Amino acid sequence: MDTSTNSAGTIGEDQYKSFLIDEQLLGESASGVVYKVKDTRTGNHFVKKILPRTVGPAKSFQHELKYLKEMDHRNIVKFFGAYIQPGGVDIVVLMGFCEGGSLEAVIERIRKINARVSEPVVAKIGEGVFSGLHYLHSKRVTHRGIKPSNILLSRNGMVKLCNFDISGNLQESFASSWTGMDMFLAPERVTGGQYSITADVWSAALSLLTLAQNRSPFPEHLDGMMELAIWIVKGDIPQLMDETVEQNGLEEVKWSDEMKDFISLCLTRDGMRRPKPSEALNHPWLALIALQSVNMAKWMREIRG
Repeated sequence: MDTSTNSAGTIGEDQYKSFLIDEQLLGESASGVVYKVKDTRTGNHFVKKILPRTVGPAKSFQHELKYLKEMDHRNIVKFFGAYIQPGGVDIVVLMGFCEGGSLEAVIERIRKINARVSEPVVAKIGEGVFSGLHYLHSKRVTHRGIKPSNILLSRNGMVKLCNFDISGNLQESFASSWTGMDMFLAPERVTGGQYSITADVWSAALSLLTLAQNRSPFPEHLDGMMELAIWIVKGDIPQLMDETVEQNGLEEVKWSDEMKDFISLCLTRDGMRRPKPSEALNHPWLALIALQSVNMAKWMREIRG
């Protein structure tokens, strides 16, 4: 069962131990382990993250968990509970499970079946991403890690943002790695300078561009993280371009002028000139698409096969 929007109460440590069983290893890295788990009482599924507590005292951790519990928005993955394991070494966090998987997995699936995504679908996903960001930013929270792997989808195609961080204290634990998210970092973050909520806007637009073009938005010839970092800061800014049959080997692809303008504005290199999430939502491209009916559930079924 999809629990990404479940409003059930927070699950405490005793419930973790008594009722949850590990069903599937979803991911493992230096920053932690992620499992799909099942509540044996209800049959509901959740995501359990075991994270090393590398920074911050327990009191600070508890404060941040309280803040996470208060997050309540349709485009934010539901937080159910957490605790520090005995000995204070690891943190166990329980979040809602999204049956649709990540946008990263969706992009990989689209490539595998040699398909393309329509503009209304990209816009609907964009609307969900920017609505979630607007909510986070209204709480004075900068996500810091927007990328396709942190944009989840319910089985009905509802966008859910995950792995956001309240103050930066848990950043090392929640982010998979710097190298795993470098392609989507805003220029000001690559240079280590000061950044604001508009850094998330760059990352979100780049994620949508990757979905639309079905490929990396950066040149293939870039060799390694350093060349990519230099390109993000000084190279040509990625643009949404129409494609001919000769270019992609599939079909002619044309995007609206409104969509091209939206991507261009959000990928302004100067973060001070980039729109905030609230401003992005009012852009004609997203404002108009919000009024349209797009059967995201049907699209998800087609993608999943």
